[in-house]
Amino acid sequence: MVARLLGVSPQAVSSNTGLLRLRMRSGRVGYPVFQFAGKRPIKGLADIIRLLGTAVATDWTIASWLTSTNADLGGDTPIEALRTGRRAESVNDAARRFAAA
Repeated sequence: MVARLLGVSPQAVSSNTGLLRLRMRSGRVGYPVFQFAGKRPIKGLADIIRLLGTAVATDWTIASWLTSTNADLGGDTPIEALRTGRRAESVNDAARRFAAA
């Protein structure tokens, strides 16, 4: 489904390190819809995923951080702040602080 949305092969999706993929208990992999704006991944998200991917235990932690309110972002969630396209640097700063903690 994600491959169709993005207009690429399933192999291209599975090798894309800029997408958040979550392994379910069943072993299947899912791609959270919150990371897309229409038919494109949200701009700036790939940088956040790479940054946090080296600092957190699981991709589920990244998903939780992206969708939780953040005082550094005025109470917005990081994904909301990225979606607006105006606060990518603020989200990057917040992600760096989270990764360092």
